[in-house]
Amino acid sequence: KNEKKEKYSMLFMKTIFLYLTIVIISYRIGLIINKILKNHNYISIILYGFLTTVAILQIIYIPLILLHVSFEFVLYITIFIISILFITSFFICKPKQEKKFFKHNYAKLKHIKKTDFVIASILILMVLTQATVSSLLFNENADDAFYVSLVEENQNSDAIYTHAPSLGSENTIFLSRYMISGYELSLSVLAKIFNIPSTTLCHTIIPFIMILFSYMAYYLLARKLLHKNRTAMIYVLLLSILFLFSGFTSRFRGIILLSRMWQGKEIFLNIVLTLILVNLISLSKYNEKRNIKALLILNLSAVFFTNTAIFLVPFAYIGFGIIALFQRNWKTYS
Repeated sequence: KNEKKEKYSMLFMKTIFLYLTIVIISYRIGLIINKILKNHNYISIILYGFLTTVAILQIIYIPLILLHVSFEFVLYITIFIISILFITSFFICKPKQEKKFFKHNYAKLKHIKKTDFVIASILILMVLTQATVSSLLFNENADDAFYVSLVEENQNSDAIYTHAPSLGSENTIFLSRYMISGYELSLSVLAKIFNIPSTTLCHTIIPFIMILFSYMAYYLLARKLLHKNRTAMIYVLLLSILFLFSGFTSRFRGIILLSRMWQGKEIFLNIVLTLILVNLISLSKYNEKRNIKALLILNLSAVFFTNTAIFLVPFAYIGFGIIALFQRNWKTYS
């Protein structure tokens, strides 16, 4: 019993440290990219910092995967790149600017109305409950034979992405369509650095923070559509309640969010695609160049999470373009 307690307490400490590492690195890199995107809230900075990080890793990982280098080389190059970006953020983003930004957001928080505070508290409690229950009390084993096996196999490989992990045979060639995305490779890096079992990392640890990031993305979409903060919070709260009753089909966005958020394709759907819509809406209304730059980052991060994004993202652009054509006031061009 004592050994189990020590084991779980150590795992808990590693998990907290992992979450802090992801958030802090996302925030620091988010400050760098914020010089271009000019976001005005911490949610945007953290999300775009996270997605900028994975977009950079995607550029680095593609040649490493295609060359089938050793995992040890991938591990060291990842740590090196992230460290350089982290250190650079302190030179690009001056402490005075950070303090000014913090004071501005803190002043807004101090003047929040009681009604907004109650709604925000209920929303945060709902999201944290969903993330906790989905991570700890629900286990979806679908696709383990391939994805989790790949995460595990990478860590002991002298030539990554050479053999299909689900078959366990050295004679089976790795499926080429999976060699474009670097998500599973990044999970292998995290598992190795923090010494966490691959299954635990995928099924329990990653879903919690990805569910939080997903709701942050939905909040940004609601703010873009509804403009007012209170209305946006109510929208996300109702959405979170709707997701609780989404178990009637395995293809509904809610059940995917709450049951399989460790998979890259689900992260793409709930976070990346949502932010693509945010920027397309903003681009159609204000025609700002920063939205195009944000879309470039999102396109790269989409491929990082799933190779199917190569086909799905263009359809999102085409669909939104058709809607924009119908909404355009053509009389001004006649």
